[in-house]
Amino acid sequence: MRGTASSVSVSITRIESNRHGDVVVHGTASPGARVTVNGRGVRVGADGRWSATVPTGTTATVSAVADSADRSSRSSTTVTVSA
Repeated sequence: MRGTASSVSVSITRIESNRHGDVVVHGTASPGARVTVNGRGVRVGADGRWSATVPTGTTATVSAVADSADRSSRSSTTVTVSA
């Protein structure tokens, strides 16, 4: 019997600046997903919420990628942040 791929989703829900000029990115993903932001792993809560600090210059591209726990599915989103 052949299994079906798990579906996964990721979204960026809020972006804010911190006092150092970096951006703090908040988002959600499917519970159990493995999330990376700009290539770095981030901790995902049991409810799927996550956040990450991204160093910026005048413009930054922020990419969030989620893989399902069994790595059979991937989803991504990208935003550009301007100072």
